[in-house]
Amino acid sequence: MTERDVERACDRLVAQVGGDVIRTNPPGRTRQHIGLPDRRYRVKGRAFFVELKAPSGKITAEQVAFLRAELDCGCLALCGGVDEVAAMVRRIVSGTQDAALQGWCREIVEAWAAKGLRRSTQPAAATARGRA
Repeated sequence: MTERDVERACDRLVAQVGGDVIRTNPPGRTRQHIGLPDRRYRVKGRAFFVELKAPSGKITAEQVAFLRAELDCGCLALCGGVDEVAAMVRRIVSGTQDAALQGWCREIVEAWAAKGLRRSTQPAAATARGRA
């Protein structure tokens, strides 16, 4: 399964429960914040960022930093594929509280980071600007 397949499957999954899909990785070159996740989903009044990955994918240090910063601010953010997004949707639909969701999201982000980081495709100067 490619990352594109994962994106489509997760978008369908969120849409099936009446959620909104916000694509943050539009085609073509755009100026975005370095590390910005692929999607922001809204399900049952809760919003969360997801850096979508194929099962063999790796996350960059910039992506980990973005997700951690969102979690530190009290937002919901995670990394993963269909299994992680499905689990998040189940937790939201079942009424899991934000504090428990944040703890679970942090565990997921750290597990993906522990798998090893992918080298950033951004030039060093752009990466430094994105962190500012």
